[in-house]
Amino acid sequence: MFKDFAGIRIITDVNLVVQLGTREVERTWKERLLTRPWRPWQTTKKIANMVPDANFYMLAKPKNTVVMHPAMLNTIQIQEKIRNGGMRLY
Repeated sequence: MFKDFAGIRIITDVNLVVQLGTREVERTWKERLLTRPWRPWQTTKKIANMVPDANFYMLAKPKNTVVMHPAMLNTIQIQEKIRNGGMRLY
């Protein structure tokens, strides 16, 4: 998705995520018995916690182009509304 924001072209990409630790979850009996490789005694598995990347990246070739996660774009837009007096926090 392309957006223009104060003369800067913004490209959002939902794949810009970073890993923030791991967590262990229980495996069901169905998963333990019917998946390959067959490991029925392994009761837990590790899943990575993925969160949006808080950084934005400036591209070199198309001038004034920034790539960021859509969640970061939303926070920037909310901060601009607060700064311009369009939104008040109580």
